[in-house]
Amino acid sequence: MRIKLLSICFLMLLLTGKCFSQENLSVYELPKPANWHTEKFALPPSFATTLPFSGTEDIRFSPEWSKKHTDGYWTYCFLWRIKDAVSFTKANMEQYLHDYYTGLIKVNLKEAKMDTALAIPVKV
Repeated sequence: MRIKLLSICFLMLLLTGKCFSQENLSVYELPKPANWHTEKFALPPSFATTLPFSGTEDIRFSPEWSKKHTDGYWTYCFLWRIKDAVSFTKANMEQYLHDYYTGLIKVNLKEAKMDTALAIPVKV
């Protein structure tokens, strides 16, 4: 269930990059299912400064996002609204996602006062 939802969200991310030109950047819709939580912040985020673009990240979190042993655990969808002209080859996208999740994991481990060396390397 979670992999299917993440795959759909990732596809939305890729299609959005193709569908919106710079003239249309202010118009988009990322629906919020009932009881889901939202968050928005600037790109690149502080935990992934190597991302070579700027814009906005718009996230939708499942109500069970932080509840272990539920179908909704770690289920979320995000949209990157990118202002810059950026290459989105398979290799580039793998690197962007690797850098993003590596940074996200490390910042969360630090906040939990855990050794960042415990992190399993991100595979994309």
